[in-house]
Amino acid sequence: MDVGKRIKELRKEFNISSKELTKKAGISQPVLSKLENNQRKADIEIIEKICTALNISLKDFFDIQNKTNSSLLKLTSHAKKLNPDQLEKLTEFIKSINNKS
Repeated sequence: MDVGKRIKELRKEFNISSKELTKKAGISQPVLSKLENNQRKADIEIIEKICTALNISLKDFFDIQNKTNSSLLKLTSHAKKLNPDQLEKLTEFIKSINNKS
């Protein structure tokens, strides 16, 4: 697996700048740049920090065979930030959309 390519791909899918990702992940810009350009190997701690910053799981990061639809991955990431009441409203909204299809 090309870890650097995956980091860059996810960063672009989430429409997040390298500067914003480094701030959220607590890593330096040179480290991220070297990772994305495969000039540095990523250890699991850095990958975990990046996953936390993107609000995705390590499974989602490494899931190449069953590559999750990026829109679904983004929706899940946003949904994780909701409180229970907001999550229930989102669920009801999605159900209503599905019933109209």
